[in-house]
Amino acid sequence: MGLFNKKQTQLNKRDKVSSYINQLLRQMSQYNGGDLGLNNKKSLNYIFARNGYYRALVDKRGRDVARVPLELYDYSSGEKVKVTDSPLLDLLKKPNSEMTQIQLRKLTNVWYDNVGEWIWWKQRNISGKTIGLYPINPSKIYQKGSETETWKFSYENGEMEVSNDDIIYCRDINPDDEYGRGAGQGQATSDELSVAEKIAQMLEITFDNRAVPPYIITFDGMSEDALVQARENWFNKFKGFLKANIPMFANKSVDVKRLAYDFQETQVIEIGKEMKDTFREIWGIPKELMGDLGSSNRAASVESWNIYSENVIIPAMDLFVDILNCHLVPEFGENLKLEYVNPNKADRKFVSDHMAKFPFAYRVNEVRGLTGHVEWEGQQGEEIWTPLNFTSQFSPQGGNNQVFQEKKKMDLTIKKKSTNIKIVKNEEIEVDEQEIEDEELALLLLGLITATATSSYLFASLENVYKSIILEVGNQGLNELGSQLEYAINSVNTNNYINNLNTSTMVNIADTFKNKVSKVINDGIENKIPFSDIVTQVGDVFTGYQNGSDIKRIVETETTATTNFARLESAKQSKITGIKKQWITQRDDRVRESHLIDGQTKLLEEYFVLENGNTAQYPGDPNLPGEDRVNERCGLGYVVQDVALAGDTEESRTAYWKSMDAENEQYRRILTEQYKKVFKQLENDIANSLKEGGRK
Repeated sequence: MGLFNKKQTQLNKRDKVSSYINQLLRQMSQYNGGDLGLNNKKSLNYIFARNGYYRALVDKRGRDVARVPLELYDYSSGEKVKVTDSPLLDLLKKPNSEMTQIQLRKLTNVWYDNVGEWIWWKQRNISGKTIGLYPINPSKIYQKGSETETWKFSYENGEMEVSNDDIIYCRDINPDDEYGRGAGQGQATSDELSVAEKIAQMLEITFDNRAVPPYIITFDGMSEDALVQARENWFNKFKGFLKANIPMFANKSVDVKRLAYDFQETQVIEIGKEMKDTFREIWGIPKELMGDLGSSNRAASVESWNIYSENVIIPAMDLFVDILNCHLVPEFGENLKLEYVNPNKADRKFVSDHMAKFPFAYRVNEVRGLTGHVEWEGQQGEEIWTPLNFTSQFSPQGGNNQVFQEKKKMDLTIKKKSTNIKIVKNEEIEVDEQEIEDEELALLLLGLITATATSSYLFASLENVYKSIILEVGNQGLNELGSQLEYAINSVNTNNYINNLNTSTMVNIADTFKNKVSKVINDGIENKIPFSDIVTQVGDVFTGYQNGSDIKRIVETETTATTNFARLESAKQSKITGIKKQWITQRDDRVRESHLIDGQTKLLEEYFVLENGNTAQYPGDPNLPGEDRVNERCGLGYVVQDVALAGDTEESRTAYWKSMDAENEQYRRILTEQYKKVFKQLENDIANSLKEGGRK
């Protein structure tokens, strides 16, 4: 039974509505044949064009998804290379003679939301190359194609038949017909749409003719003929606004009753408001994005876009690019892949708070850019300002961007004295008086990087950032456990973890980086590549550690390890008895087979046992081998007095993991920015050392 019919039953039981209104509702239930046909794809598109709020919601989703930029990458070299010039990009930019890319993608998403499917016809030239993409209205399809059957759909005044190879088809699979047509969210809201449509019709009828007469006038004992005569006399004597206040005298008893339709009594307005909320929640759009800020605080308003993006836009884009990568992109190159720009927006409050907490980590122009001010030119905009009362284990040296006072700058000079190259840290570099050849310069560059890119170099820049993350996550863990204690940042376990960063973690990161650089330089020397080209390839390695896969791998690994350590240590510091720890996974296809131990529970001092026999204190434990640690995503939960805070079901643990992962996103941002700065500074230091050696 639909919501509208349920409401009508309630009204009948209450017996508070006039018989006329009940009759009106019965008449409206037969409006347009008694069925709006909302399970019909054509009718849903019709409702989209008529229902203002429903259209606003679906239109917004379609528009926002369509505005996400697409990017094309080539993986043929084994590396991810962005493609900026391709026939595929030209095709997507102007898919057909009638539409732009935004128009086509928006229409596509509207269809998918309404009826659960969209279809593109690939127009080909005489050589079989796709030169156009034309959308086909799902309501016009009357034969779905397959490997053995063609697609058939109505076209203008006739019909069109297209082979399956010339169609791109995407559907929201209907569980009742998994190999048939799609089923959209619009169809799932047929009852709600029916209610909204009928309410709109009721209001239209009411305001068109008030739905009821304004008055009922009764004369006692008057015959039918006399009543007709009285009506004519009334209009003859009192019609017109000039006679509005003239009294009427009668020698009979007159009873006048005023009739009015009571919307409050039938709760039509309230039902309409409930329908709006229902539609908005079904379509996953926060009320703040629809302009409803009445009961919202600032934090909710700021985060509403990212919530909407994570739950609506990104899943839609994942499906969209997946379909195109399967059915369109391979035609333009087997190693090409279409991707999209993450639509999430930076949390301005988070960034501003972080800038206030770590002022030494940002240049003046970075701060001015956040506040919308024009950047300063020259050295002034590149300076880093530090409050005079700020104390830290490291701080910037003035405004010259030389990393930190603790780091000793290498004294590398080039003196032309002998025929051999000798590279020793903090010692002089002696070079032959003859012209320095490419091979010698390459070896010099390798020596500079090997001597500079050390674990202590990285640790000096990152120690306090790690401590700030541990302190914040530790206090969050104590709050979750209900402890009133503050996290002790100088605890033995925390100091051991920080020391291990310097002696192990940073050593591994530095060694991996130097190995990559060494391979590039040695391969260049072996293949007699010009020194300028070797420098370019080394620059690509630096780029990977500033914006590429290398920094993503480091940040993902270190965020998981650091936050899970802090959660375990906070449990130990809480002094609460009966606490255990629980291993929680995302339960998706990216989880390692050895980590399929979701829900495994241990005492705080015990080790988790992985499927491959390896043991760990927590997910991301630095003592694990690389195959069980790199890109780790699992989380650490609490069990208090045998009650798991993550719940007892797989679904509840997945939800718990997602909440932890959402919290960890801010720490991934912090580490990403800091690692970027460290490797950028390292790159600048190497360049400056080369210049000091007398070569540009």
